[in-house]
Amino acid sequence: MIEPRPLTRADIAIAMVEVIADDYLLASAITVNEAWTSGYVANLLTHAEVLVAQSANPDDPMAPEPLTASEAVRRALDAANPWPVLLYYAHPVNDDARHALVALLRAQAQFHSTAAMLERRGLRRHPLPD
Repeated sequence: MIEPRPLTRADIAIAMVEVIADDYLLASAITVNEAWTSGYVANLLTHAEVLVAQSANPDDPMAPEPLTASEAVRRALDAANPWPVLLYYAHPVNDDARHALVALLRAQAQFHSTAAMLERRGLRRHPLPD
């Protein structure tokens, strides 16, 4: 039996694009959060990555069922609760800002996909310790 490959940061970033791009209000809320708190999107990605790692430990009897990348993104979004900013902002952002966020998410996903491919070929993001 072929073991399924573990989810990578690239898989989670791609899922983030899919989850956020089609939801106008969610994209608006995340756009405002990213504008107000630089690194908001990166923190969402990191949180989703941690959720996947916690659920992927077969040696831990208390580990939850393995998550898909989309489930991890949705749970990270639920925990981050991006919605309150829309109450202060009073309306969804315009299409240009939303499209810019989606472009940022796609670029981030492409970056992580390329980095993962390079790592599979033996290149590392960080040098090995001496």
